Amino acid sequence: IAFYRQYPDYLVDFMLKDNNPQNFHFYFYQRIFLRTVMRHRYVYATFPRAYSKSFLSMMVLMLRCILYPNSHLFVTTGGKFII
Repeated sequence: IAFYRQYPDYLVDFMLKDNNPQNFHFYFYQRIFLRTVMRHRYVYATFPRAYSKSFLSMMVLMLRCILYPNSHLFVTTGGKFII
């Protein structure tokens, strides 16, 4: 478990090893992002469009729930309030 907490991309590779019908793979920058976010408590980054920010953020939350039992996580977003 400690190894996969440091290298969460390897956990996803391991889970998809035998059952990967769509040939899913990470790009290098996605692996770096996953490792950085899992290793640090607070991360601030600005990325361009099509960086898969939402996908990677949701994946990090799911991996944290798997690797850290009894964790309580949530997602918030900004929105416009129109009267």
